[in-house]
Amino acid sequence: MFSTALYIYLYFNTYGHIESELEKQLNHILKNNINYQIGQNFYIQNSNPLQRESLFIEVLDKKISKNTYTKSKVQNNIYYSISSPYKTNKVLKITKDITQDVRFLDSTFKGIILVIFFAFILIQLFALAFSNILYKPIQKLSITLSKLKEHDLEILNSQDLPLEFYPLVTSINNLLQRIKSYFGGQKQLFIGIAHELKTPLAVIKTKCEVTLIKEREKEVYINALRENIQSINEMNAIIKTLLDLGRQESAQFEKSSLVDVHKILQNIADNFHILSKKEQKQFICKLETNELLITIKPTLLTQIVQNFLQNAFKFTPKGKSVLLTSQIIHQEILRIVVVDEGCGIDSDLENIYAPFKRAGNKSGAGLGLFLAKNAANALGGRISLQNRLDTNGTIATFELRIANLK
Repeated sequence: MFSTALYIYLYFNTYGHIESELEKQLNHILKNNINYQIGQNFYIQNSNPLQRESLFIEVLDKKISKNTYTKSKVQNNIYYSISSPYKTNKVLKITKDITQDVRFLDSTFKGIILVIFFAFILIQLFALAFSNILYKPIQKLSITLSKLKEHDLEILNSQDLPLEFYPLVTSINNLLQRIKSYFGGQKQLFIGIAHELKTPLAVIKTKCEVTLIKEREKEVYINALRENIQSINEMNAIIKTLLDLGRQESAQFEKSSLVDVHKILQNIADNFHILSKKEQKQFICKLETNELLITIKPTLLTQIVQNFLQNAFKFTPKGKSVLLTSQIIHQEILRIVVVDEGCGIDSDLENIYAPFKRAGNKSGAGLGLFLAKNAANALGGRISLQNRLDTNGTIATFELRIANLK
């Protein structure tokens, strides 16, 4: 591109200089009102003694309306001419031999072509050598990554790699850390599942074995069956929660779509209004997100809000209230808050977001907040829980930066 631009500049500059010289001589003749006759022709030598250039002047018997330039070739010489209206029905034609100029442009063009050819070869050789230098670290990284196993994710060492690969290795190590955390969470989850299912199964087995030791009254068998049914219901609740976990995993692969957040929150609120009447609790809804359109995964947002409200209604006594609010903070953060009048968060609970962590003696598998936190992370937001300062109760908050989502 540079060579082409250089040739174009030389070409137009050369012809511009030639045209300027011809126009200068033409203006001199016209300005001095020199009278030449038709058929008259002669040469004018360049006033510069260092240059042997000469101009050939002709007076032709024809008529033209404006100045025109023509290029012609006679034998091995090339000429450039300007024709201009002169006097009445005459044409003044001034011609210059531009053979040397054309040869200069031709030799320049050939030189540029030659330079481009060798430059292309050098670029190819440099690219080949540079790619070979880059290939070795990439091959080393590829071999290292191919040897990694899901149970032994070692952090990559960047000391033996070029400086340009440090950001890549850092990103890969961050990804490996997230994968290790994910596998650790899954392992903890499976251990919790096994423990939660093992307890009711052990209870059922023990009651059945004790009941079968000897014959008992009818009421004893009925009570044993009822207790077993209760244990089975607890297991069903755990299995239902695990199914919710599976649905959330699928929801994380859901395609984001443009939705009205206010409409989603209002639909959730309508359902919990019905529940509040059934449980004799007051439900207050204050939504300040009218016509908030953002691109988001709606299923995950619904799971977070529903979990907040389910926990709030679970721990709020009859006659007390649950508050749902939504607002936009500084025109860039969506904040959804659920406030209840329940027992609050147990300060002795180490990690309230860990799976199978329960507060108090309420029923449930203890996966609600675990699912809510996973959903918030998948959306790029965060959740937080804290006790109310004015009275008993919990404040559950979900915040999502929406400035980059619209």
